[in-house]
Amino acid sequence: MDSVPVAGSATYYGGCERRAGPSAGAGVGLPGGLGVEATLSLSFTHSAGFVLAHDVGTRSVFRDVDSVRRSILASARGGWWQAHWILVTEVIAAEFATLAVATKRGSRIDLHAKAAIPADIAGVTIAKPSLGWTSSGWRGSGYSSICQSGTPLYHCLRLRRRLFGGDWRSELLDDANPAELFTGDPFEPDT
Repeated sequence: MDSVPVAGSATYYGGCERRAGPSAGAGVGLPGGLGVEATLSLSFTHSAGFVLAHDVGTRSVFRDVDSVRRSILASARGGWWQAHWILVTEVIAAEFATLAVATKRGSRIDLHAKAAIPADIAGVTIAKPSLGWTSSGWRGSGYSSICQSGTPLYHCLRLRRRLFGGDWRSELLDDANPAELFTGDPFEPDT
């Protein structure tokens, strides 16, 4: 396992669109292009759509994922590993993170900044508590956690189950490339 500090911010979207909303003060601005109390709308195009933003933290990653894949395959072939299990291959221990997940397609949530932020809100991180981010209620339904500290973020692998609903263990007996038998995509359907 290797661990390195993560400086700055990153934001990941899946089935989520980010749009600037109306700002309080009807166009009142501060010198240098700063706005006042901006609003940002997050609209979700499908159920399980999400936005995940983090600010500063530590990233820990498995050094040798290939050897772990081979071990999982051996365990699955032996009947020990279960099809629905996952393996966490990366953890980001974020200093602060914002997460919103829609439970219904077409849902929306608005985020409101209490601090002066750049007029071009599109590039502003939604994980900095110094901006005073809060959220209004959901239109539709979902879960949100805004600028919370100590949020662990994970990247996982799982076995693919793909041949016409067949026995997934029999697929493992083929001499396939081990990397092709795994996916890290949470939206990849099992076929």
